[in-house]
Amino acid sequence: MANLKRASQQLFSRPDDERFETFEDLRNHCTQMKDSSSLYWHLPTEITPCPMGAELGIEIGGNGIHSLNDWSFGQVCSIADVKKETINRLGCDTASRVFRETIPVSGKPLQLLTQGKMLRSIHGASYTRLFDADLLDMVYREADRFHAPPKGFNGATGFYAGQQDMFAFLIDDSAWVEIGGEQFAPGFFVWNSEVGRRTIGIETFWFQHVCANHIVWDAIEVVQYCRKHTANVINALDDIESVIRRLVQTRNSRRDSFAVSMKKAMSTSIGSDADETAKALSGRGISMSLVKSAVGMMSSQGNSFTLFNAVDALTRLTGLFEREPDTPFNSFDELYTQTLRDQENSSTRWIPPANIYATVYQDQFKVKVTGDRPYELNDWSFTQLCSYLKTDRKVIECLAPTTAAQVISEIFPVGQMPLQLFTTGTSIRSFHQIRYERLFNPELLDVVLEEAERLTGKFNERSNRMAYFMAIGLRTTAP
Repeated sequence: MANLKRASQQLFSRPDDERFETFEDLRNHCTQMKDSSSLYWHLPTEITPCPMGAELGIEIGGNGIHSLNDWSFGQVCSIADVKKETINRLGCDTASRVFRETIPVSGKPLQLLTQGKMLRSIHGASYTRLFDADLLDMVYREADRFHAPPKGFNGATGFYAGQQDMFAFLIDDSAWVEIGGEQFAPGFFVWNSEVGRRTIGIETFWFQHVCANHIVWDAIEVVQYCRKHTANVINALDDIESVIRRLVQTRNSRRDSFAVSMKKAMSTSIGSDADETAKALSGRGISMSLVKSAVGMMSSQGNSFTLFNAVDALTRLTGLFEREPDTPFNSFDELYTQTLRDQENSSTRWIPPANIYATVYQDQFKVKVTGDRPYELNDWSFTQLCSYLKTDRKVIECLAPTTAAQVISEIFPVGQMPLQLFTTGTSIRSFHQIRYERLFNPELLDVVLEEAERLTGKFNERSNRMAYFMAIGLRTTAP
C-alpha cells in the first residue's frame, strides 16, 4: 500500500485566492480563463520589451503593451538566457535594453498567451496548449458520482487553480468495497497547466482513508498517466478519459458484485429447520452456545434459515453492532435521531498544544484550553491523553489531582501541529492529532439507508434495515 501526498502538497502550498469551494466553481473559473484569453503568433523581431510605467512590459506586434506576471517574466528571462535575479536588480529602461539585446532573433514565430493586457505565457512553436476547461469538461462528463474529499484542516476542498496550473482531487465515498478483506473506495487526482508549468496527467487509486492534511492513506491499484505539452497533446484527453472510464467500470462492477453477493446470501438456505441449521453452523470455528443462540434468534423472529439471516444473528450476538446496555433503541429511526442529536451538540476545535494544559477545578483533574473553561475527560479521552503523552494510565490514576495535573503539564509535548478536540458541553469526548478525519454516525447511517434502498428497492421494516447494516459489517465510533 502507498500513501499519496500530491493533494497534501497542494493543500499546504496554495494561497486562498487559488482555492475553490466546489468542482463546479473550479470548472467555471477555468472556462472564464479560457474565454478571456487570446493567443498571438509573432516573430521575435515583433516582440519588444519596454517600460510600462514603473514596471517592465512587453509590446506584442500591433496588439499593444502587456504586463508580465511572475511566470511569463521567468519565461522571457529563460528565452533571453538571463537570470531573473539580475533583471530584478535593474531599472525598467536598463532591463528592457538587456532583453532587446539578448532575446534570440530567429525566423520561427513565438506563441504568446494573453489575458486582457497581461502576458500569461510565451512559448516556441513546438509547444501545444490544452486548456484546463477542456480537461474539466471531460471529467465532469465521465466521473459520475465523484466529488470533493472531506475538507482539509484549513478548509481546502481539493480544487485549485492559479496563473500557472490547475489541480483537482475527487473521490467516491459511496462506493466502498471489500478488497482482500479490507475496505477501499475509489478516487483520483487530475492536473494540467495552460502555460507550461507542468504536464497534463491523472492518478487513480483505491484508498482507505483521507486525513485532514489530504494525504491519501493505504492506497492500492495506483495508476498514473501524464504527458508533456508537445505535438498531439490533445490525445491526452482521450487517454485520460479512458483511465477514468476504467476506474468507473471497476467501481461499478465491484459494487454490482457486492449486490449479487447480498442477494445470493438472502436466498441461500443453510437448513430446512433449526436442527439442520445448527448442524450446518457448527464445526466452523463458532462455539455451540453461539450457534444455539443464533438459531434461537432466527426462530423467534420468524426468519428463514438463510445465510444472510445467519450472519445477521451471529453479528448481533458477537457485538458487531455495539450499543450501551443502558441505552437500547427500539428502531432504526430512534438510533438515527439520537446520533444526529449527539452530532449537533458536539463540536471539533483545532488547538495548538501550547494552549492545552492540565488543571484542577473543584477538586477534580481537568484539561483547560487557554481562554476557555476547564473540560472533564471521559474514560476514552483520558485513555487517549495517556497514550498521546506515552505515559501509564494506572500511574496517573493513582496520583492526587494536583500532582497528576503537574505531571501532565510537565510532560505535555509542545508541537507545531494543532490537536483536534472533540467536545460535548464541558466534556472532551476525544482528541486526536491532525491526520485524524472524523466520520459522524448519521453520515454513515445515511449511506446505509441510501445503498440499501438502491439494492433492495425497499427499506421499510426495521428487521431488514438492521440485517443489512449487520451483514455488510459497518461499524463506527464518532470519537
